[in-house]
Amino acid sequence: MRAIWLCFVLVFAILVAGCGGSGPGATAALKVTPGDTGLLPNETVQLAAIPAGGSFEPVVWSVVGGSANGTVTTDGLYRAPATTGTFQVRVALKDNPGVSATATINVASTITVSILPVNPKPRYTSGNTVIFVPSVTGQSAQSVRWQASGGFITETGQFTAPATPGVYVVTATSLRDSSKAATYNVVVSDTPVVRMDIQDKGSIWIRMATAEAPNTTANFQKLAREGFYNGSVFHRYGPDEGQPAFIQGGDPNTKTKPLTDPSIGTGTPGYTINFEANPLQHKVGAIAMARGSSLNSAGCQFYICHQDIPGFDGDYVIFGKVIGGLSVATSLRRGDKLLEAAELN
Repeated sequence: MRAIWLCFVLVFAILVAGCGGSGPGATAALKVTPGDTGLLPNETVQLAAIPAGGSFEPVVWSVVGGSANGTVTTDGLYRAPATTGTFQVRVALKDNPGVSATATINVASTITVSILPVNPKPRYTSGNTVIFVPSVTGQSAQSVRWQASGGFITETGQFTAPATPGVYVVTATSLRDSSKAATYNVVVSDTPVVRMDIQDKGSIWIRMATAEAPNTTANFQKLAREGFYNGSVFHRYGPDEGQPAFIQGGDPNTKTKPLTDPSIGTGTPGYTINFEANPLQHKVGAIAMARGSSLNSAGCQFYICHQDIPGFDGDYVIFGKVIGGLSVATSLRRGDKLLEAAELN
């Protein structure tokens, strides 16, 4: 019985020794920080080695590929070469060289900043969170300051969409060079949005009033989805014809004919849609369907209000509102070209 007990104790001791242990041989991993960073030529960055468990053990630093790719001191201070490129610095345990880690240093000739959301979507709704990741050359990717024109953004680049529909600009600015920044437009809307790209002027984002004008918005979105408006020209500017300030477009005839042609202003998609009465008003930025003398004669032509036009209320179907790029919309004049109308669903 005593022999069996002694064997049990011996086996237990072996198991404990195998599972635990101490000293240099016990370290199973090694980390280096920063693991991925950027520099300008001839600049330096202090690297640090972190052994598993946080215990101090002697390490050896080296530059992969030799001194042509930069130099590193015994305490991890790396100096970039005069040339640009992607270089690696290796750190290994002195007493166990098989345990090592590598830092990547991207050396660029200038600082640049770009940003993208992790999971980009055409549009977001109130309360959605968007995580932005910066791509930076010439410095650490974390060395940016985040700002947003609305909503809320954290210092790590997580944006929370506000309740009010709109197009909000997220900006990442280099902390080392404030002239280097990147922006991203976040479209926030609870209903579909149509973006119009105007030649030489910029973009306009229009929120669809799907509840107030379901059939009209569905028709407009369908035409945009099919590319019907792409390449058309705005053919009518209200004040030039003694009317209130608005800009009218959507005539397919403008794609192939000069604006002086008598047919301009008569183009259709080959059908008409029924009038949808609603309480929406002709405020600045409102978009409505143009039509002939009959209430049910609208098809594809539309106009955007440059000013409040209460005299039009009730006579034309308003089906949306500009929520981004209003200055572009109000700058439109006869002859401006609509490059693309894209549905953001």
